[in-house]
Amino acid sequence: MKTRTVAGAVDPESIARWENEGGDIRQRAIPGLNTRVEYLYRDAANGRSFGAVVFRGSATPEQLRRLRAALISSDLLFADQVGLASLAPWRRGEAVYDENLDHEYHELVWPPRATTVEPIAPVTTIQAFLRRVERRARDNWGQRVSSEVIPW
Repeated sequence: MKTRTVAGAVDPESIARWENEGGDIRQRAIPGLNTRVEYLYRDAANGRSFGAVVFRGSATPEQLRRLRAALISSDLLFADQVGLASLAPWRRGEAVYDENLDHEYHELVWPPRATTVEPIAPVTTIQAFLRRVERRARDNWGQRVSSEVIPW
């Protein structure tokens, strides 16, 4: 069987060498991989829009735990507050805002996953994204969470 090397792909021998030197692949970022974060906008009528962004660097299990802890109800965020594009159709000019259905919440598809071949968000690392999310969580997401009800 012939194998093909993809640009940016992880070399299995380097992972094996790293593990032999005492590295635990489950507890650390994987060299050469990036992190794909998928998210969606779901209105109160269950209409959905999907998006994804790829951050430089592989997320560690600890970073994923911290990310989940900083999200609203374990999987929600305000995309515009952390540098993600809004997927709300009314924000993109594809629909008119309906106060009975629409809101600002976006849902993170869990878990983010490792990837190698997709384009990377401009100079943004998974660590920088995590810091943005944690900073907004410390600020109670701009006080928007306490006054809004999750629509579903």
